[in-house]
Amino acid sequence: MKKHILLILRTLISNNACVEAARTKEKKYTIVAIVFVLFSLFFAALPTCVTGFQQNGGAWLRGINYSFDTAMIEFGRKTTELEITFELKKDHTLVANNWESIGIYSEKHNELNCFISTKTDQETREEYRIMEIFYCDENKYDFNLYVEEISKNINPLRINKDTKNDDEKKPETWLQTEKDKDGNDVKKSRQCSFIVFGTNHVQGALISPGGAAGIAGPYGDYQHTDPNPDFIHGVLVKSENPKTILEDCASFFDQAFINTRASNTWRSTGIILGVDAGVILLMGFMVWVLTRGKNNPFRIYTFWDGQKIAYYACLTPGIISLFGFLMSNMAMMLFILAIGMRVMWLSMRTLRYQAPAK
Repeated sequence: MKKHILLILRTLISNNACVEAARTKEKKYTIVAIVFVLFSLFFAALPTCVTGFQQNGGAWLRGINYSFDTAMIEFGRKTTELEITFELKKDHTLVANNWESIGIYSEKHNELNCFISTKTDQETREEYRIMEIFYCDENKYDFNLYVEEISKNINPLRINKDTKNDDEKKPETWLQTEKDKDGNDVKKSRQCSFIVFGTNHVQGALISPGGAAGIAGPYGDYQHTDPNPDFIHGVLVKSENPKTILEDCASFFDQAFINTRASNTWRSTGIILGVDAGVILLMGFMVWVLTRGKNNPFRIYTFWDGQKIAYYACLTPGIISLFGFLMSNMAMMLFILAIGMRVMWLSMRTLRYQAPAK
C-alpha cells in the first residue's frame, strides 16, 4: 500500500511516475487518475468562480461618479414636484406613474420622456448635461435595444418589439446633434451619464462631460429588491446627503446585479471547465500520437494509456492554476499553459524515442 501511495504522490513532480502509474493495470490506478482530473478541473475553475461571485454591481458608483449624486438629488426634487412615482410591485416589476409629465425631447418623428440634469461650468458659465434618466416600458420596447440606442444618442422609440430595426417604418432621429461646416446635422457622441429604468431591468453608464471617459454600469433586475410603492424616494433618494445617495444607489445596484452576476459567473465557469477538460483530452491524444512511430518502443501504449498519462499529469497544473487568485488577468490561462508545458516536456524527455546507433 505504501508503495502505491508513494507512486501516486510522485506523479505530482515526476513525469516518469505519471507514465508508470498510467501503465499500471490495477483498477484503483484508473480511479485515481479520474479523481485527479476532477480535482484539477475544480482547482482550475475556482479562481474565476470565486472572483465572479465577489463582483459588486454598485462598484461603478463607488469611485469617480461625474456628479451622479448631484443629478440624483435633482431627480428626487423634480419627481416630488411633479408627483412622479416609480412603484416596485410585489412581482418585482417597476411601473412609472405620471412619467409623461417629466418633459420630452421634441424630435421630428418621436417624443421621448426623459429627466435631464444639468450643471453650470464655473469658468465658462456654460450649462452642460450631467445625467439623463429614462423609463422603458418593456411591454412596448425591447430593453436591450433601448439601452443600446440611448448609449449611441439615438432616439430609442424608433425601435419597438414590432418594428425592430425597420428604419423605413420609424426613421432614425438623434437625441443630440451638432452642425457640420455645411450646416447639416451630424452624429454627436453621448456626452453625459444615463440610467434606463425598465419594467423588469435596469442599466446605466457614467460618462464624463464631453464624453472623454466612461464607466459601464451593470445590467440588472429588481428580483432582490424589496417591493416599494415609492421606489425613487424609498430606495434611491432617501435623503439629499450626497454620500448617503451614492451608497443607497450603490446598494441597489448590488442587489440588481445578483442574478446577472450568478448567470455570468456560472456561464464563465462552465466554459472554463469545458475548455480545460478538452485540453486534458487533447494532451492525452497528443501523447498517444507522439508514440506512434513504426519503430517506437512506446508504440505499445494504447490510446487509453495516453489519456491516463495526461490525467496524472494534470493535477499539478491544476494546483498551479490557483495562483489565479493572485493574477486574475491570467486565471483562465494558467491551467492551459501549465498542462501544455508539462505534457510537452513529458513527451520530449520521458517518451522521447532514441533511435539505435548504426
